[in-house]
Amino acid sequence: MAHEASNTFTTIRKIFHPIALLGGCQYAAYLRIGKVEGRLYVSEHNQWLWSPLSGEEPRILTDWELEALVSPLNVCRTLLFSAQDAMNELLRQIDRVQAPLTPTWTEPGSRYADEIISELFQLKRRSDAHVTCGLESD
Repeated sequence: MAHEASNTFTTIRKIFHPIALLGGCQYAAYLRIGKVEGRLYVSEHNQWLWSPLSGEEPRILTDWELEALVSPLNVCRTLLFSAQDAMNELLRQIDRVQAPLTPTWTEPGSRYADEIISELFQLKRRSDAHVTCGLESD
């Protein structure tokens, strides 16, 4: 299978894909395609997903299509803020469950922590995901 040439958007997508796996789709930009406005995300499936605000079906954009639509620096900057928000939300979730735990680390506490971490990072459900970037998929 031939490898597709890459561009700056390929690099950006590959960098932020692991964050989308942890924190869900990552907001990348506000884009207008033709007369339709929408939001661009890096999805958990390592794709650029453009979601029109008009309610039209979301569509996948290629790295190459983005070159004509948006600045890679703006996309990278926005994704950094999105990643920061995603990490802050994960920290808040850990803080909520950690606060009531006893400071003494025990075997049951260790198992409980394993369950919390698995749930927090959705490791058990990742393969069964039916929702992409907050949009129901069939």
